[in-house]
Amino acid sequence: MSSRTAPFGFLRVAAVCPRLHLAEPAKNAQEIARLATEAAGRGVQVAVFPELCLTGYTPGDLFFSLSTLVQGAEDALGALLAATTGSPVVLAVGLPVAAEGRLFNCAALLQSGRLLGVVPKSFLPGYREYYEERWFSSARELRGDRLRLCGQDAPFGTDLLFTLPDEPGVTLGVEICEDLWMPAPPSSFLAAAGATVILCPSASNDLVMKAEYRRELIRASARQKVDQLKAGPK
Repeated sequence: MSSRTAPFGFLRVAAVCPRLHLAEPAKNAQEIARLATEAAGRGVQVAVFPELCLTGYTPGDLFFSLSTLVQGAEDALGALLAATTGSPVVLAVGLPVAAEGRLFNCAALLQSGRLLGVVPKSFLPGYREYYEERWFSSARELRGDRLRLCGQDAPFGTDLLFTLPDEPGVTLGVEICEDLWMPAPPSSFLAAAGATVILCPSASNDLVMKAEYRRELIRASARQKVDQLKAGPK
């Protein structure tokens, strides 16, 4: 990745919003691959796509269709891995993953055709317009720490740290949407363990003043993590 390094020593991270095709993973994978290529051309090193972007966030009970929608999402991830084999950009892509007899809302990290790891969501909203508890299990119910997805064995869990060999000092951690809003989010433990950049795929809906509130939440969270980094890994 050294040839893609952004000037002045900064890591170039992109938050990408693809055009969504609800419950059509193959089309979503094509759109994500196109935007990943565009991001690489702009010198992006890490591209974060939305939560459940391979299926969309709102298929409802279609999430129970393990042989169609969920398997389709895995197949689409496999196609995306193949399409980005020559790209050095790290991609964070959201999809439902069936494992251990449960269904998890996950972020998959991939680079150069390799699945780096899969992070399941810990805190599932089940209030107001959110129904994630109906379809998904929390990461806290996990028993194992690895899974096989798209023909590759990969780490599976909430405590994963991802280093970028050509970017000394950069260690990525991942949490998903609602995780950030918790009093003790997974990112706090990731930062204490050495993460220097937290990726947070989200499909949060838009409400009046929500964007401003979210920015302040992220600022406060970032300040806390800077203090943790100064204190050093535990």
